[in-house]
Amino acid sequence: MNKFSVKEKDELLKPYYTDKKTQIIALIVFSVLVLASAIVIIVLNATNSNESMEEELLPGYIESNSITAEYLVEDPSKTILLYNDSYTDLIHTLKIDGNKVNVTNEYQFDSQGEHTIQIYFKKPLKSMNNFFAKCEDLIEVNLMNLTSEKLRSTVNMFNGCEKLSNVNFTNFDSSNLNNISNMFNGCSSLYSIDIIGFSDNELEDMSGLFANCTNLTIINLYSFNSRKVFNMSNAFYKCENLEEIELNHISTLNALDMSNMFYGCSSLYYINQDFDTSKVIYMNGMFQGCKNLTNFTLENFETENVEDMNLMFSDCESITQLNLSNFNTQNVKNMSGMFQNCISLEALNLSDSNFKNVTDMGYMFNNCTSLNKLYLDNINPYNLINMTAMFQNCISLPSINFSTINDDNLTTIDNVEDMNYLFNGCSNLSYIKFNCFNTSSVHSYEYIFNGLPENGIFVYDSQIFDNKLLDELPPNWIKTDIPNETS
Repeated sequence: MNKFSVKEKDELLKPYYTDKKTQIIALIVFSVLVLASAIVIIVLNATNSNESMEEELLPGYIESNSITAEYLVEDPSKTILLYNDSYTDLIHTLKIDGNKVNVTNEYQFDSQGEHTIQIYFKKPLKSMNNFFAKCEDLIEVNLMNLTSEKLRSTVNMFNGCEKLSNVNFTNFDSSNLNNISNMFNGCSSLYSIDIIGFSDNELEDMSGLFANCTNLTIINLYSFNSRKVFNMSNAFYKCENLEEIELNHISTLNALDMSNMFYGCSSLYYINQDFDTSKVIYMNGMFQGCKNLTNFTLENFETENVEDMNLMFSDCESITQLNLSNFNTQNVKNMSGMFQNCISLEALNLSDSNFKNVTDMGYMFNNCTSLNKLYLDNINPYNLINMTAMFQNCISLPSINFSTINDDNLTTIDNVEDMNYLFNGCSNLSYIKFNCFNTSSVHSYEYIFNGLPENGIFVYDSQIFDNKLLDELPPNWIKTDIPNETS
């Protein structure tokens, strides 16, 4: 191996030193190497101090973006669900009883009693869907320090929190909130709630909001903004201890769905019903099971767009009368079970009602045991298909008088297929005017006249009424053949 002295090396490299182009290249290479070294140093330093930077920079921010929650631990050997695991990556710090612990959605406490949990988020959340869902040991939540201005959805946020008794919404920003459906569904320990932070929002869906809050007695809706809400279905579903609701402070201007809205509110005795229903399409089950409601003020109820009234007043056991004179039923298709089990209802006037699009009246008056006056004059249910058990067990009803109007040259009801149990159990019914019915399409008529009294009068039109149905009448009934006449 040849060895060179310093002088010899200089001589060998001299051409490179004197070549300007080479000098420039060397300078560039040297600069790149220096810059790369600096970047490596910066990255290494950043990596090594990442934790300290977070600890130094983030706490001041995240303190204002946190939730404080109380959990009641009854069995220390049981692992407690703190929140939905899908949010773990969004949580910066988790503290239990003031002590920082590893971020986890489940925790096993070492003692019984109440424990305080503080959850600090890395950034403002857009969704808190299912956040505390099924946290069965959660008893209290404070949202006062939550940064919520970007929050869009809280669907099922507290769903199934059976022990939850208080939620603090002070300072809660709902300005971008759009969907709160089933937010408190199943919170059976909530006795009262004040949603004061919902005064300015973009809400469209509040379906099932308080569903199954079985012990809820007071709801403060005075500042609740619902001007854009289209879905109110099941909103108060089975709020069994709720006694009264003031709805004149919330807007229902854009509501399309009110199905099962007050279903099962068995203690409810008063509803301020002065609210806008002009756009509502679905009212099925709306007041079903409101056993203590004694009076409905329905004069201002706008129903011209409603298509479904199935079970609307079913099981309203205390109602004695209903004024439906302003009910517009022109688009209604389903009225099945509409007044079923209204055992105190004594009189109902449906004369001149527009039933042109109704196809289903099955069980409509089933078990209306006190009903003794029913007016069905000048009606037009020309698309009716199902009459199953329509008047079943109307034991106080003495007569039924069907009469139709001429509507687009239609004068008879021709499409009915099912008349099973139609007058079953109507033990006081002794007069039936039925001569507007064409029974050529009827294929089911079991027990159609079962339980009628021994004597009575049945008016029919022999040109359109099948003898096989006449044979089902009690033998002593007088069968009167009178051609249908329309007004």
